[in-house]
Amino acid sequence: MIGGWDPSGGAGLAADLRAAAAAGAPALGVLGGLTAQSSLGVQAVSAVPRGWVHAQLAALASENVFGAVKTGLIASAGFLTPDGAAKGRPVGVAIDKSGALLVADDVGNVVWRVTVAGR
Repeated sequence: MIGGWDPSGGAGLAADLRAAAAAGAPALGVLGGLTAQSSLGVQAVSAVPRGWVHAQLAALASENVFGAVKTGLIASAGFLTPDGAAKGRPVGVAIDKSGALLVADDVGNVVWRVTVAGR
């Protein structure tokens, strides 16, 4: 699950992980953004550092096979490479036969693959 952090716990990764657990489904969380919010609304949103979403996904792919992916908030800086190149915002997510995560972006119609190097 890729999503934002809602400090109130009513949405975002916390809520997604609780829902998966209630359904008996194992789930992993990747932080895609930060929010300042309460049950009354969102006051601010902040991006995670450049390359952070990709780094988290690659780390998890090193020891897990993705069966499904659910996306929520992904602040755009999380989809930049460490050198600042845009990977875009995800508009489609799939799993290939090897278990690698495939993400289609909205910048240049590119599909990028997240997996362990050499896999």
